[in-house]
Amino acid sequence: MQDKVPGEKKEAGQDRGLESSNPTTSGAQSKEVPKGKDTTPKPTSPGKTNTATAPRFGRKPGVQPQGEYVVRVRIPKDWKNEVLGVIEENFGSKLLVKCIDGHTRMCRIPGKIRYKLRVRLGDVVLVQKWVVQTNEKGDYLYKYKKNQVAQLLKRGFMTEQDLMV
Repeated sequence: MQDKVPGEKKEAGQDRGLESSNPTTSGAQSKEVPKGKDTTPKPTSPGKTNTATAPRFGRKPGVQPQGEYVVRVRIPKDWKNEVLGVIEENFGSKLLVKCIDGHTRMCRIPGKIRYKLRVRLGDVVLVQKWVVQTNEKGDYLYKYKKNQVAQLLKRGFMTEQDLMV
């Protein structure tokens, strides 16, 4: 074997171990990838999205839905003493509601939603009956939208005669 002289150039492949001594092949091409490892480049996640251009959930405004779509409707629960009704009179913080069980109830609007609520005569609302004076008084819980009223009619919770004030 030759003595190594400092400053002397090494021959190609001299300290590469078992790899080929051919200088035209690179070591990166001949390396094997371990099984089970994914070597595809991973996409980088974008930064913060602009909320004005971010996709919205639900129906886009101005676009008519194609076919049938699901409408979620809050159903009155018997065990919570809830009943559907139609507004007959509006007294500010109180409502006179004609309920579908045949009684007319004076319903109060809770303070946390009193100033945010806009109701008209003929709106369909959900009322919770009081434990005391069950047939005369109640609490306002929820106001239904037009498409939700259509679902209530379709499912049989109300009839057209209940809507007439």
